[in-house]
Amino acid sequence: MKHIMFYCSLMIVTCFYIFTSCSDDNFETEEQCSSNNKIFIENFDDLGLAHNECLDLIFSELISIKEINTDLRAFSCPISPKECLFVIKYCVENISLNGIEDESKIFHESCLESIEDAINRNNNPSLRSSYVENQCIIPIEIESSLYSYQHASLTQLNSLINNPVGLQQSMSEISLLEDKISRLADIEEQPLLLSATSIAKNTLGYWNENLEPWVDVLGHQNSIDDQTTLQWRSVGRSDVYGGIAGFCRFGIGVYLGGPLTLKAALAWSLGTAVVTSAISVIDQTMYMVYDPNKDEINLKNFNSEYKLWKQEIYEKE
Repeated sequence: MKHIMFYCSLMIVTCFYIFTSCSDDNFETEEQCSSNNKIFIENFDDLGLAHNECLDLIFSELISIKEINTDLRAFSCPISPKECLFVIKYCVENISLNGIEDESKIFHESCLESIEDAINRNNNPSLRSSYVENQCIIPIEIESSLYSYQHASLTQLNSLINNPVGLQQSMSEISLLEDKISRLADIEEQPLLLSATSIAKNTLGYWNENLEPWVDVLGHQNSIDDQTTLQWRSVGRSDVYGGIAGFCRFGIGVYLGGPLTLKAALAWSLGTAVVTSAISVIDQTMYMVYDPNKDEINLKNFNSEYKLWKQEIYEKE
């Protein structure tokens, strides 16, 4: 009976979609939209698919910007970490969640907060070190609050992500864990776990296929070596970590908060997973974003510098 109740609830509370749209500094209206790209999310697995679509939008924009700036010379060559963050910020500002302003705001806020977290790590060596060395998808700040079954399942998921086997075996094992969660987890435990497994399956597949194309566009080849398998898993692990942290912002047993709380958790989880994932691959390919000697990224000046960059790239007559 609990599973019937759960899946009926899912049909009501997770039927939302995201579509790309034009925007300015305010949240856009439907009349301002000129993009026909739409992603419908009807269940937890679609959350992971939407995550990959968002990454594709960022990747496509990186390609376009690099081509545009070959002539404009607004970009350094190769693209700097700061400029990559500008592209991420621009892309997420132009994604609308379900065409609903409140949900869009949650998604946008989660993305921008994740960007700010990355900038803060730039100026804090201890935070930077712990971030780079982290091998676990469970954020320390929420670990003690997890239900015991949630903790056990996420620990198992972490092991599956880190296990250096073939991609198809990893996907199969995560699917088996997902099925087990659907059958055995209590109703309040399932949303977090199913969100995590959805992101895990999709991010591993995405980065297994797309890590090297991203590196090629970013223009930094020196960090790709014979350990490519471990590197795409590392990006995926960071991705799932971000998704879990974002989801738990609204509570470990978020289902008990009702439909609106669950939708907010999914929106925030999507945003943090997408941005964390994109920044992670930038980190791997550039030895990164967080080295002030390479490209100073100051949170105080970031937004003003971003506005100037956006004017130069997108608002020229």
